[in-house]
Amino acid sequence: MTAEPVRANRFELVDRAGNVRAVLGQVGSGPGTGEIYGLSLLDTHGTERLALTLDAHGPTVVFLQAGNVALQLGVDDPVLPGDNAGAFVTIAAGDGRPLLRLRAVPDGTLLMEGGD
Repeated sequence: MTAEPVRANRFELVDRAGNVRAVLGQVGSGPGTGEIYGLSLLDTHGTERLALTLDAHGPTVVFLQAGNVALQLGVDDPVLPGDNAGAFVTIAAGDGRPLLRLRAVPDGTLLMEGGD
């Protein structure tokens, strides 16, 4: 016997108190990225703390602190001419300002940028 798939646009996992703790589905959208789908984990206050996403540019894992990006790991695919392709890491300050960006580009070069 083959089980029928369960299908939905969005799934929400709630704790015993009814608070949303995880979301699977569309978790955002942005200019140039279109719809962003993935898994988002929320803390007990409903603040997003971890996201595994996939958009038009590729996959990304984001760790958040107080609602701001603290660490971002991903791989960008060349979608448009001039796009940066390759793996990247961004480390940010508590307010979300990028402090360090590393990117591996297709020619094997490692690019490093410091924050403000």
